[in-house]
Amino acid sequence: MSLISIFCGSPRSEGRSQCFATGLFEELIAMNPECEVSLISIADMDISGCIGCEGCRETFECVINDDMQELIDYFRDTDEIFIACPIYMAGVPAQFKAVLDRLQPLYWEDARHGELKPAHVHLFGEGHDPYGSKGAEASIRSALHVAGFEVKDVKLHIN
Repeated sequence: MSLISIFCGSPRSEGRSQCFATGLFEELIAMNPECEVSLISIADMDISGCIGCEGCRETFECVINDDMQELIDYFRDTDEIFIACPIYMAGVPAQFKAVLDRLQPLYWEDARHGELKPAHVHLFGEGHDPYGSKGAEASIRSALHVAGFEVKDVKLHIN
């Protein structure tokens, strides 16, 4: 059975990104009854920032004891990923940036050199940032590539 994972990168459990992710979750379940669909909300998780210790280099597991190992397992197991994330100051929120930075175990596993799995990104913003979404897109593309994914499309939801 295929696994499709939706990651909501917003620290707000009631924001636009979360509402979109919930709707997408319901839509993907209806469209893919043969698949398992998971919705993971960063707002509900305890994830610290990467400390750059390289403790994951040998064991492929982070030395920090928080919810990130659960997310690493989703990244390993999922066949297709969707990201719904707000844009904060042309980048991603700090809480989601911590997730992206903590994908280091997948870097050391060399996931980026295997067959890349598809990723789809939805970014949300108010449209008043003169620097746009390029910083957020670059951070997400880079981290997902390390984790063994190729971003197939980026859709902007800007008011």
